[in-house]
Amino acid sequence: MRVISIENSRKLTIRLPDELKDNLKNTANDLGFTLTSFLRIAIFKYLDVPELPDIDKFDLPKEKNARINFTVNNWTYTILQRQSDKYNLSITDLVVYASLHALDYYVPLVKLTKNTNN
Repeated sequence: MRVISIENSRKLTIRLPDELKDNLKNTANDLGFTLTSFLRIAIFKYLDVPELPDIDKFDLPKEKNARINFTVNNWTYTILQRQSDKYNLSITDLVVYASLHALDYYVPLVKLTKNTNN
């Protein structure tokens, strides 16, 4: 992961599995968000908590081919850094963890909404 500091924000470059990136983009689009906004929401919802109860059971994908660049403010970066230090995981792995949880939550809602509108 590459981090570039820009005053009060940091540009992150992370790698995700291709399929995960596609699923995130599609779900974000269905919800009316950009991919980066969706990632920020996932970080706050699933990582800004005292404990990550299932992190040791979570199967993080090993193959990560798709690159994503996004900017986070210092508050968001502090969340990532705190959990990275606590669980000895890379920021990329934490973003993958949060993304997978977000998809588990939002994909069924998107499907339900699409079915209701048809």
